[in-house]
Amino acid sequence: MRPSRRTLRASWALVAALTLSGGRLAADPPTEATLFPPLKPERVAELMREIAAPVPADQGWDGMGPVTHPFDVLDHHAHSSRDAVDELADQGPARVDADLLRLAREGSSFDARCRALRTLALRGRRDGDAILGSLVVSPRPAERYVAWRIARDSVGDDHVGPVAATLALERLRAETDELIVGRIEAYLGEIRSAEAVPLLLEALASASRRDCLSTGYALGLLGVKDAVPALIAAGRKVREQLLPALGRIGTPEAVEYLIGRLDDYGAADALVDSKSPRAIPALEAHRAGLERRPTFAGARSSARLDTIAILLLRHPDPCPDLLSVVEDPLADADLRRDAVNAFLRVPRDQSARYHTRLAAAYAKESTSSVCAQFLRVLSKSRAPGVTEAMLHNAAVLAAPRSKFDMAPAWLLRMINRRLGTAYATLAEAAVHGKR
Repeated sequence: MRPSRRTLRASWALVAALTLSGGRLAADPPTEATLFPPLKPERVAELMREIAAPVPADQGWDGMGPVTHPFDVLDHHAHSSRDAVDELADQGPARVDADLLRLAREGSSFDARCRALRTLALRGRRDGDAILGSLVVSPRPAERYVAWRIARDSVGDDHVGPVAATLALERLRAETDELIVGRIEAYLGEIRSAEAVPLLLEALASASRRDCLSTGYALGLLGVKDAVPALIAAGRKVREQLLPALGRIGTPEAVEYLIGRLDDYGAADALVDSKSPRAIPALEAHRAGLERRPTFAGARSSARLDTIAILLLRHPDPCPDLLSVVEDPLADADLRRDAVNAFLRVPRDQSARYHTRLAAAYAKESTSSVCAQFLRVLSKSRAPGVTEAMLHNAAVLAAPRSKFDMAPAWLLRMINRRLGTAYATLAEAAVHGKR
């Protein structure tokens, strides 16, 4: 399953062009040691300027879809410059931490201070926790709304967050804005605060709450079995959004409900989370039944989701089964796309063992939607063959399919970050890749 010699020659012709454009001669293929090189001082300065620059007051909304709440614009601006934040978080030198902390304290705008806090959190630093703690109690509701999102996103794999549970619980009791309440609830779920359970159950049962999605999300993370009847009742209004919580809790009652809702998007995924022994037989029966329902509009996509769920559940290590779909050139492109995406549900240390085989399949893929999922899974992988596959992909994603298609720009950034270059366009990369 190795790329052809012609593909490899074309890929390394592009590597040479890429590295020459960055002022370095690299005739040899990149190795793990040469990928993602440390940022040069001028690049660090450029990224810091981007993070520190306030979004112009008249810029307004440039996100996808309409503005649904006045908080959305500030939230969008505070989470802008994602690529600069990620690059500085992953590859910035240690000395940048002091500059980021200074920006978080003294930045000229709220959105700039938020970007600095996000970068510090992604770098595993807790220097900004005290600053964030002051923002979550800001007298300005929009600032509290943004700050609680940053707090939630800053929770580590150890479920330790930047805001103490006692303060979060205090703010949950005092907060009057429902949207901010939702973000506090989600944060308490992420830090696995058992003390929040009574308040969450009370909120779920409250007829005054218009939106219980974050409540269900938190209860699902906490695995609160007593919440299942209320989640099922609430799910009659917002069924698809509460299915993940029921899957995480996974009681017999929750599993029974999910099996009865397998026509709904998300139910198959939720059954995967439940790890119930009833899941595979139910999914297989549902998939077989779809063949007898030709008028059901969602039959094709539902059958595909059932298949992926079965593959994820069949063995403790689902990667070989998923790869059998990914590597099958005759498999439906949408099924291949979903099989690649399913690797994101596998623990990274487990899926990383298969990155070389994924890269080989990526190098042969020509469907842009499948390539985009490969990029999601492999963007930061150092496995052999990944860079070559990305260079091959440059020809596939040379032009955006719509104004909201970010895949070409993301691919170009990842190629440049991996090789330490400043290549201009994917179109140029595609030309060099064919030589």
